[in-house]
Amino acid sequence: MISIGNEGDDIKSTNYWATEHMSVGLCYLSGNAGTWRLLVPEACEGALREMRTGKSATIEPSLHDPRCWDRVRRRHSNPIFNRHRQAAERPPDVRRALPTGGLDRARQSARSAVHGAHMSQPQSTKRPCRPRDHVTAAGLLYPQAWPRIDEFRAGRGVDGLPQWPDWCFLPMAAYYAIVCADAGLATLPPHLVGDVGRLAALGAWRVTQGIYRFDPAVYDAVRETPLDRAIPCDVLYHLPEWCVYIDTPGLTCAGSTLHGVFAHLEWDANTQRTELRLLLDSEQALVPLSLHLGVWPLAEALDRVRQEALRISGAANMSPLQVNGAAFAQPGALDEFAAGLQPIMSLLLYLCSQAGEIGDDQYQPRNPTPKRTKRGWRLFAVDQPTTWEVGVRLGAALRGAYQAHRKDSCVVRRETGKE
Repeated sequence: MISIGNEGDDIKSTNYWATEHMSVGLCYLSGNAGTWRLLVPEACEGALREMRTGKSATIEPSLHDPRCWDRVRRRHSNPIFNRHRQAAERPPDVRRALPTGGLDRARQSARSAVHGAHMSQPQSTKRPCRPRDHVTAAGLLYPQAWPRIDEFRAGRGVDGLPQWPDWCFLPMAAYYAIVCADAGLATLPPHLVGDVGRLAALGAWRVTQGIYRFDPAVYDAVRETPLDRAIPCDVLYHLPEWCVYIDTPGLTCAGSTLHGVFAHLEWDANTQRTELRLLLDSEQALVPLSLHLGVWPLAEALDRVRQEALRISGAANMSPLQVNGAAFAQPGALDEFAAGLQPIMSLLLYLCSQAGEIGDDQYQPRNPTPKRTKRGWRLFAVDQPTTWEVGVRLGAALRGAYQAHRKDSCVVRRETGKE
């Protein structure tokens, strides 16, 4: 617990400097006597010069962590030039005055979107939707992200950039550079590391914006399928698009409601290792997670991620949670977390194995091809999301078989009149 001793609008004493919040690079925002006071840890001192150029600031609930606020500072013609996460209690008297962030706006539409009607043909989603709102919020937080992504992709295999595989939209090393450039830093402080994984998923999904919704009968059957053997990694290379968003009604992970999950493949530019990258769209936050692919079960894949997070965090003097963003820093939490991820992996593997059955002969999910422009080859993002129905034919067959079984079993006995 962080304590603050006040003397009017000044801070007289605090234990902040000895807390974990300070050690992992979280600022602390507190208010008293009509004044907001910001405590800045040593890891963020490089941002003080930029803070002083601000003319105004907007404080809003964090896109990433409900325990934090996002503070967006504004100056001159550039609407957003930096963002700093704050670890702060939410004062009751100012809640109504705070603007709502992209994550909270999306929550309102997600309730109807997750349980909406199932469509027999793919249709464009015109109403606001949760994953699209996340992309909009990310574009506001990182206004140079989308142009920089185009530049990196245009330089693939040239200008010293590697020739990454076609199934990878853009290696995460590029997103690390984008977040560094936005912060004006050569190395990211711990509180911004998670943004690399978030931006990687949202940047890849933005191009195609496919939302995959399972037939209810198929959804229930697939998510209850146990995944106790090695993950069939080869199947994951058949993702219908660079990044997909799967609706997950009724699922929870690590105790939080899960509205959906972004999934894409990463090619590590340093090790050439293939990773499955997930971005969990939970009620609490956008949680990035990486899984090392290989001939081992899901629990071992999580343990390998934990071990690497511990190794990297030790070398960089960071918290393991800051490295990976997932709540399994302790070995005892692995089994629980793996149990929450099992239905997600089952849904994802089914989606990859049935990718050719989605849509029809004329309209199927696919990655776009670049178009020549005056500034070179470019990929143009679609205007709006598209909802794809998964398992429609199989779901209809399952319901038909169920109805036939009920009809055959409902034989009325003449002598009793009972079924």
